[in-house]
Amino acid sequence: MKNFNLIFSSSDIAGRNIAEKIAEANGKFKPKEIDANILYENFEVGSGPYIVLSRHSSEKRVKALTCHFPGNWTGEAKYGGKPREVCVAMPNVMKGMANAIKKRIGELQDYIFTLEVTHHGPTGNFPMMFVEIGSCEEDWKNDKAAEIIAEAVSGFEESEEGEVVMGVGGPHYAPDFTRLLEKYRIAHIIPQHAVDGLELETFKMGVERSTEKVDKVLIAWKGLSAPQREKIMGFCNESGIDFVKYR
Repeated sequence: MKNFNLIFSSSDIAGRNIAEKIAEANGKFKPKEIDANILYENFEVGSGPYIVLSRHSSEKRVKALTCHFPGNWTGEAKYGGKPREVCVAMPNVMKGMANAIKKRIGELQDYIFTLEVTHHGPTGNFPMMFVEIGSCEEDWKNDKAAEIIAEAVSGFEESEEGEVVMGVGGPHYAPDFTRLLEKYRIAHIIPQHAVDGLELETFKMGVERSTEKVDKVLIAWKGLSAPQREKIMGFCNESGIDFVKYR
């Protein structure tokens, strides 16, 4: 934990809840409070690495503890950051954090652990990962959920198990790639809805911006249309990176 900058937005109920649990468990240590919405903040190139303690919102009220990297794959940047820019993914951290959360997720009734695809701001050439409680105010105030994430953030060990892959395809909650964490280390994930607006340079940025070298691209075959599959395979060939069809 000493190697990471733990931060949360002052207006974020879940972030504050997690931060308080970390401070209670670690005495003098206290995550840094940012007096603004972190999604719209500017961070220096090369700064970090950052772990953002955060809330997750869902209209369907999916009760979940989640991890994801920030970034915008297309020309839209509705929720902070720049269009067609992603942060630096941390696959070893993601897998280690996921392992730590999954050990205790059963203590929360009706909750799941899931990865989310790379989305929203901030963006830039710095390592950052969001760890979140979803998905409404009642959940954000859940002390057990905050305790589980606080313990995971405070005590997780980075994992070096499995090839490092970038995922492409499927929906926002990335069920295929969440399951495949058992086998791989996951860097950025591009959802199906972003593929049509994706450009080659942004795809290459997704491959390159990772603290560990991305070995290949894992394509969720059933999570893309035929034209989208062709597009991604073409991008892989142009980028000189291998791909695997996951069915």
